[in-house]
Amino acid sequence: MQMKYVFYTVSLLLFTILQPTLFQNITFFGTVPNLFLIYLVCVSCYLTKKEGCILGFATGLVLDLLVGKVIGVNAVLMMILAFFITSFFENVIRNNTLLITLLLVFVTTFFYEAVYYIVTFLGDLHLGTVIVKVLLPESLYSLIAAIPFYFVIKKFAKNFLLDKGEGLG
Repeated sequence: MQMKYVFYTVSLLLFTILQPTLFQNITFFGTVPNLFLIYLVCVSCYLTKKEGCILGFATGLVLDLLVGKVIGVNAVLMMILAFFITSFFENVIRNNTLLITLLLVFVTTFFYEAVYYIVTFLGDLHLGTVIVKVLLPESLYSLIAAIPFYFVIKKFAKNFLLDKGEGLG
């Protein structure tokens, strides 16, 4: 088994443990960061579209099993997001920089949560209130929480994958 798949699996398990335990107790304006989205954005920039879609689906499925009201919503949504993130890094930006990654974490979190709220509540929501009280604080908190994860994932990529000639995609 390639080292990168071991890393992705162990990382996903770690985020599965951290999301409902540690980060549920550290809130920002009543929100918690979506570690699964942070993980997906930080890792997807090193993947091909196919690998990104598989990782996105797996990450979303784990999230569905943890907190989802409807199994499959997160899986499909995260798979779509991973496709666009990997496409962005393949076609638009070839360098994975902290600023680009953090911007993607913010935008992806905002978009994901907006779509999730619309699908979950099917129009029974006050969008202005949701944006101010949930989407912006959670997107900002996810952006801040992504900083240490970005450096850990980038260090792993440089030290364990690129040096062995394995590549990241």
